Amino acid sequence: MDFAFVPGITPYEQRLQRVMQNRDPKTTLINKDGIVTVVDFLNELVAQNVKGGDLVLGAHASRLDFVMPFDATTPLRVDYEKMEALGQAGTVRIPTSVRSPDTSVHLKGCRIGDTAKPLLTVIKTALGNPQRLTAPRFLHSLHDDAGLGILEYMTYAFEVTTPDAKNFDKRADLLAAFQSPPKPFLQGVEKGQPQTEVPKANFATWIPDQAQLDSLSDRVQLNITVKLNPPVLRGKIKLVTLSKVGGFDAFPETIPWPINMTGLTVPPDKPARIALLKSLLLKDTKWKDPPAHPFPYYVRYGFDGFDKFFAAFDWDVTLDTSTQILNYVGTRFIHRVEVPVVKKGTSELIYNYYPKSGTPVMNFREDNAKFEMFGIV
Repeated sequence: MDFAFVPGITPYEQRLQRVMQNRDPKTTLINKDGIVTVVDFLNELVAQNVKGGDLVLGAHASRLDFVMPFDATTPLRVDYEKMEALGQAGTVRIPTSVRSPDTSVHLKGCRIGDTAKPLLTVIKTALGNPQRLTAPRFLHSLHDDAGLGILEYMTYAFEVTTPDAKNFDKRADLLAAFQSPPKPFLQGVEKGQPQTEVPKANFATWIPDQAQLDSLSDRVQLNITVKLNPPVLRGKIKLVTLSKVGGFDAFPETIPWPINMTGLTVPPDKPARIALLKSLLLKDTKWKDPPAHPFPYYVRYGFDGFDKFFAAFDWDVTLDTSTQILNYVGTRFIHRVEVPVVKKGTSELIYNYYPKSGTPVMNFREDNAKFEMFGIV
């Protein structure tokens, strides 16, 4: 039997809890008052005298971190450095009494299995090196089927960014950015088959019209319809299509970076202070280019080099004279098209379905045997 821990209370995490209650293989969701960390979860398994098959940890995630407290000393969001420290301390290892020789750990959360594989590696090490650790490569999507069940699938996140939001005021400029990105947008997850470039014409269909962009204050639904093959059986009713499963988001991302200048000379103007920031970052192992760290910060933000990262943000700086801290803030604006992952050359969604009662339908799994949906270390 597998055991799952999903401690959050957001709608995504509540849906994920329902998934775990009807997952295949049979899974027990540990959901008790007072169990708020991964260590609490592991201790509860010891107290129940159970030996796991696999362990599932579910929470929000990103390419930078996993939003789950592992023990009482760590914050809610754990990044590479925090997990590395936990690994060195040895405080979150899966107890011998709980794990089997083939026990794996499956993280559930968006995109942490893509460019964040170094983070997966230190999480695996901190847990005592289970057989393998997996995590979704894409946005992990859970659709509530009117309370009758949960539809699980993956969603591509195609993104373009700019340091100045006004650069994409016009739809034509935004469309041009999506059609000529720095790296091609790729699609396709079939095992052993190469990915293909997303047709440029698709973005002309997906990008919202100018009126929607002008009034954008939240997510815009995209009228993308997918087929469910085989259909989802809801008693005597078949659910064969799902509509409006795409989305468009535009939002800012900021990086605060304080530097204590006590005993140092503070540059006189903004250009000199920005130049100082760049030089100091490049002296830091976590920022050096070429990389001197297993998971450089610029990789965590989706870049393959420091200069590309630094140029993608608009940098501002203020001096706190009482503390002699230069407070730097980098800002960029992300525009993201979200499109469901379908079988190549079709509109057929690759999905799992977890009914409120009855047998779940599992079309993809963490082993990537048929569809390569997960990062694995």
